[in-house]
Amino acid sequence: MSPLVATAGVHAAEEGPPTPATAPRISDRCYLDMELNGKLLGRVVVGLWGEEAPTSVQTFAQLCGKTYPGGLSYAYSAMSKVFPNQLVVLGKITGDGTKKVDKKIDETGRVRVTYTDRATYETANTDSPSTSHSSEGLVSVRRGGGTFEFGVTLQPMPDLDRDYIVIGQVLEGMDVIKRLSRVKYIPPEDLREAFRSVAKAIGDPRASGGGDAYSPVAKVITKNVGLL
Repeated sequence: MSPLVATAGVHAAEEGPPTPATAPRISDRCYLDMELNGKLLGRVVVGLWGEEAPTSVQTFAQLCGKTYPGGLSYAYSAMSKVFPNQLVVLGKITGDGTKKVDKKIDETGRVRVTYTDRATYETANTDSPSTSHSSEGLVSVRRGGGTFEFGVTLQPMPDLDRDYIVIGQVLEGMDVIKRLSRVKYIPPEDLREAFRSVAKAIGDPRASGGGDAYSPVAKVITKNVGLL
């Protein structure tokens, strides 16, 4: 997910995300129980649009239903990026099971081992749904695949339409997503030096920390997942 900034305003509805005028039929429902710094924050229920994006939805549903090959799931996956009031990126899966191991004998007779991220080739898809990133609460994945991560919008973000596709919508728990969008994050590079100077001055341990811009400072994980 890229830190694209949409020009449209934030929706003010508190009852839940607005439904697109021609919302596709929901084929699957799943839940994600979110945890912030070791404390349960709440449940997010997602409706998936399998007729619109069959390959991407199948992958997402398997990762939520704990039926994905090799035992991978969104349980204990992390939030990887937060763009305040715009987008949160969830579903960062780590561990040995995320890598494909290939062993080959080279011309010298030595065994060469290479590791490939499974998401690079297992999530490949040709899905091309017509739904735009036109409201808050839309679940989005990279067009063409290549990652298990997914985003949830907090406002209309049509700039995402070129590189990402909408595969579903948050049905319940948008308040949880909004809370996640407010966690502290590592600032972009142009602000990082100023941030570190202030942090050092007040004795904040993050003064010497690294990490990617927009990565959350807090520990945010999906504690548990399942199908409904």
